[in-house]
Amino acid sequence: MSLPDSIPSSPAPPEPQPTLADLQQSIASLRVLFQIAVAALILVCASTNWYFFHQIRDLRRRGAEVQAAAMEMSKAVGDYETNSVPPMERFTLDLRRFAERNPDFAPILAKYPLPSGSPKTTNAPAASRPAAAPPKAPAAGKK
Repeated sequence: MSLPDSIPSSPAPPEPQPTLADLQQSIASLRVLFQIAVAALILVCASTNWYFFHQIRDLRRRGAEVQAAAMEMSKAVGDYETNSVPPMERFTLDLRRFAERNPDFAPILAKYPLPSGSPKTTNAPAASRPAAAPPKAPAAGKK
């Protein structure tokens, strides 16, 4: 095997040693780069904190709005269950009694079946529903 002509036969000359001024300049430029990186990091952290602050403030505001709407909905459901459901239940009971007394009405009642038993309750919280008053009997003298 012969050696190719491109490989030098002597070792490469050693690189010259850096001078003190070169080292000081390198350290100064590294310090500047480090200071720029720290400033950029501080800027990114401050921007992120500002963004999260505004997001949390907005979420709290929206949460208060949703909570107010939920309370209003709870009041509406409680009002429905207190004021609307008892008359509907009385009407249903009256229809059944009427159908029992009048057999001619039974086919009409069979055509439109009524729910049996108590109606399903809604999702209103138990604390928001006042106790339902028993239905009042009509006065005997009034028509």
